[in-house]
Amino acid sequence: MEKKKRKHKERLFLGFVLAALIGMLILSRHLSPLQQKISIPNNQGFTGIETFDHWVTAVSQDDKLHQIDWNRLDQPPRIVPLPSEKAALLQSGEVLALWGKRNINIQGLLPGSDRQRKNDLGLTADNYWIKTGPARNHPVIMTQQYGDPTEYTFYSLNPESLAHRFLFSVQIDSVRDKLKDCQISGRDRLLAVFGRNHGKAWLRLYDLQQEETRWEKHYEDLQTIPFAAFSQDDKTLFIRDGFSRLHQVDAASGDILRSYSIDKKNPNTEETTSIQDIEISPDGTRVAALVHSAICLWDIQTGRLIMRFAPGHKIESGLCFSPDGKFLATADLRQGGPIKIWKLPAQ
Repeated sequence: MEKKKRKHKERLFLGFVLAALIGMLILSRHLSPLQQKISIPNNQGFTGIETFDHWVTAVSQDDKLHQIDWNRLDQPPRIVPLPSEKAALLQSGEVLALWGKRNINIQGLLPGSDRQRKNDLGLTADNYWIKTGPARNHPVIMTQQYGDPTEYTFYSLNPESLAHRFLFSVQIDSVRDKLKDCQISGRDRLLAVFGRNHGKAWLRLYDLQQEETRWEKHYEDLQTIPFAAFSQDDKTLFIRDGFSRLHQVDAASGDILRSYSIDKKNPNTEETTSIQDIEISPDGTRVAALVHSAICLWDIQTGRLIMRFAPGHKIESGLCFSPDGKFLATADLRQGGPIKIWKLPAQ
């Protein structure tokens, strides 16, 4: 009898330990793995954050670059004033590199308020932007000419000589459709142009080296495409649609390979969730998304949600991986907010 009681107690104890371990595992997916808060004195809030080489680079709303060495996070940031838009256009590619993924609006470089403005490149349009990729080898100019339809034209740009060459143009029905943005891949080989066209979510992939369109797709089940990000090897890209869903797209065919589930409601506020930023890890194995007031991390190969945690405030302005993929950095949109470093679970 005593032997049976002892075995029963052992089973109860083992069951309790197992339940505790499972509970800790579930809870760990929702805890914030905050590694470090880096105070940025007197900043006006951040509009974006990127990794350039070994630097965490955050752009503040008062047009300053706050750069922190990933290898020396305990050191104070160095602050670099952003160049003016004209300087960013007319100076070297190194200056363009400081802007990273940001669009540079070069509208109105010469005096005048006419609808058709002519800039220093000799182009005439209503609006002008420059887009650069991480490698900064193939800056692209995008111009917008209002009309019915509105026409967007794309040119390649040599940042040293300012020589530019026509690539292609797109016409968008300005009443019901919109070109949302464009994105250059990590190797500066591919250009994705996306938004809504002919009443459907639309994505065109252009090969900057071959100077030809690889494919153009309309997605029936998606409302629009407001954001896209490339993997490091240029083989896939991730898009979010108007319903705040995340999709992995094959860069060779344009087919959707996998869709990632995201809660439709924020459990804290009951507001509809919205994906604000997407980043792929340097080794291409994981994708992170800033989803309203949480950061989600998925395994790309399996589609499994690795973890979801709260940054501590819903107003975040972007995220970026460290060069080794072991950490994430986020920047706060609020005035005086810190840069936060998050430790990620091992592969």
